[in-house]
Amino acid sequence: MVGFLVSGGEANRNNNYMLEHIHRLKDIPVHIVHGRYDRVCHLYQGEAVVRSLRAMGNEDVNYFITTAGHSSLEPETESRLCTIMNDLPPMSPFDRGGE
Repeated sequence: MVGFLVSGGEANRNNNYMLEHIHRLKDIPVHIVHGRYDRVCHLYQGEAVVRSLRAMGNEDVNYFITTAGHSSLEPETESRLCTIMNDLPPMSPFDRGGE
């Protein structure tokens, strides 16, 4: 959970950054895919994010635990991520504030 960037683009070194700013995700659907054997981001960290989102009132939180580690390229994790992306509704540039 430490890989997030702050507003200036610099790497965030505060391990609680995401939890301290969880309110920003209150109304956004969230999908978390977490490897059970991830030795970089432990399961308790993902579970804390899920609990915090639900406590803020976000009812659209999907939490998937795979038998993978940290890499998004591990087959089970990659498959779950592709399924999530394929199931998302199409977006137009206007959905992102574009012209």
